[in-house]
Amino acid sequence: MEEELPPNNNIMGYAIISLCLLIATVALFLRAIWVVYLGLGYQLGQNPGLFVHMADLTELLSTDPGLLLPFSRTLKLLCVILSIYMVFLKSAILLEWIHIFALGSRRGAEFWAVYMTLGANIIFYTCVIMMESTSCTPFAYNWDKRIDGHCNVFNSPLIGIVTSSFNLATDVVIFIIPQKVIFSLQMSTHKKLGVSVVFAIGIIGIIAAAVRTAYMIRLMLAIEQDMTV
Repeated sequence: MEEELPPNNNIMGYAIISLCLLIATVALFLRAIWVVYLGLGYQLGQNPGLFVHMADLTELLSTDPGLLLPFSRTLKLLCVILSIYMVFLKSAILLEWIHIFALGSRRGAEFWAVYMTLGANIIFYTCVIMMESTSCTPFAYNWDKRIDGHCNVFNSPLIGIVTSSFNLATDVVIFIIPQKVIFSLQMSTHKKLGVSVVFAIGIIGIIAAAVRTAYMIRLMLAIEQDMTV
């Protein structure tokens, strides 16, 4: 006869174990995505190389039109992977701001700014992922125009400008929120500046996003000029 087990709460225990397993799996998945992203980034340098001027490729492209296919394919995959990563990356940063600065306890302007930015980030990049994945049919037509296919309005430099601008805006918000909280604390100005510097690393992201936006605008203007010539 089997012995009866003492009173327990196995259901809660199994639920906690399953939740931890899910979180660990998601974290591992995100790390794998980042490794793939870095690997594809290095692959960009194989053909035709990094920082190669288009004028130097003109003669090569006339004899081998498929020269840039590996480069274009890798670049497209990087765009999709980056959009996936941004959903989780910026969401994690914003949720961390709520935890570090205890924004949930006072429900002030910073609290609502975080959650509005969080929701906008998830919705926007989810839409970007869908647009990137359906911009051309078949998907390979994004980088190989020699095959039969077609592209819709989502395959436009304008989408890149909108994405870069949104990325810049969210970077600014993520930078401003902790600064506003820090300088409202009851401490000396010297200490405020010291803490502020720790969270000022976001300036690098703002500069990178601003440069990318500027170059996307230059690219679109160049394309429009070529079409009018």
